[in-house]
Amino acid sequence: MLEPGLDISQIMNVSKMAEDVGEDWVQEKFINLPTDSNARLVDFFFMSSRMICIFEDFQVQEIDIESREVIKLYNLQEIEGFEISEDVEEDKVMAFALEKDVMLVSVACMTQVHVFEYTEEEEQSLAHVATIPNPDITEIVFVDYILVMVQDLKDHIKIMCWDPDTENTAGSIEVEGGGSTKALIQAGSECIYFTAGSQVGKIKVPEMSLLFKVDSGHKKPVVDFAVSRLYD
Repeated sequence: MLEPGLDISQIMNVSKMAEDVGEDWVQEKFINLPTDSNARLVDFFFMSSRMICIFEDFQVQEIDIESREVIKLYNLQEIEGFEISEDVEEDKVMAFALEKDVMLVSVACMTQVHVFEYTEEEEQSLAHVATIPNPDITEIVFVDYILVMVQDLKDHIKIMCWDPDTENTAGSIEVEGGGSTKALIQAGSECIYFTAGSQVGKIKVPEMSLLFKVDSGHKKPVVDFAVSRLYD
């Protein structure tokens, strides 16, 4: 997340942007992209010629890459079918995921996860598809079109997958670890890789079967990791 008042360029990977819009544009223009919110930036993604930013307070800003202007500004609470939870004093966006091939977007709030379809033509680009009543989701990612979610259960984590075709949870698995450090997941080919505490592992999706799990042997939890796609 990006704290209010910080420049959005501080969280960008230059090589990622260079691939999409050209290295010169990154070096000279990116720092001038506008964002107008007092909330934390949870995540951002690129769709066609636009950059879409999703903020902790449900705001969505769409920025035209060529003109560097905000062309759409709306709140998820304005979208038909989306409702914030009444079970918490102040709900907020916790995590975000995108599946470009089928134009699906998912947003995890404090007690539930929402799925949207994306389209550029409408006034609001996101149309609400489904609500998944899973609380304490800290990480979400799409594996193809299957949504994978990490639920923090304090002394362990539960990793679940949700199938948009049936709108049901297709499978789940529990893994020891987590604790004070957030578990992390990365999408692979029909699988996810995860870290929980000092453990790293791989789970097959959507079967949610454990392919391997090893302990890093380090006294401190894993806080970040990268996976080579050569071995998917």
